[in-house]
Amino acid sequence: MVKLQAVQQLSMLLVMQQSSILLAMQLLVVKLLTQQRLFELLAEQRLLSCERSSHCRCCEQGSGRSSCWPISDC
Repeated sequence: MVKLQAVQQLSMLLVMQQSSILLAMQLLVVKLLTQQRLFELLAEQRLLSCERSSHCRCCEQGSGRSSCWPISDC
């Protein structure tokens, strides 16, 4: 009887641990998606501010997306 209770408790602990791991993975995915969106917003902001500047111009990059760089770099 004691062994059965020990096995049941161990099973519950394993389930709780798996749930914790899944939650941690979900939080990591949310963090990565948030970071990616932040980088996209920063790139958009850089492009907008560069377009308004007389010291920069837009250059077409190899990826097909346009980016802004100082004129001397283009």
